[in-house]
Amino acid sequence: MKIITCEQVSAGHPDKLCDQIADAIVTDCLQHDRNSRVAIECLFKNRCLVIAGELTSTHEPEYRKLIQDVFDRIHNGGADNNDAGVD
Repeated sequence: MKIITCEQVSAGHPDKLCDQIADAIVTDCLQHDRNSRVAIECLFKNRCLVIAGELTSTHEPEYRKLIQDVFDRIHNGGADNNDAGVD
């Protein structure tokens, strides 16, 4: 039996936002320490963002900057945090 699944969410959906934040953290760590081991998940609900998981690296990411960069990129570089739904 072959089972095929697919998930599709629209632009701006919290799942896409969380994926991009997690990807930004992984990319940042690997750019500074190629031996980084990163297992990060992001959870976003009711204006609260939780970053959970494990990180082994000599590099300490600037989480707030990475998150703001993702918001700026998604909202065309002009929206403030209130427009993005995060304090």
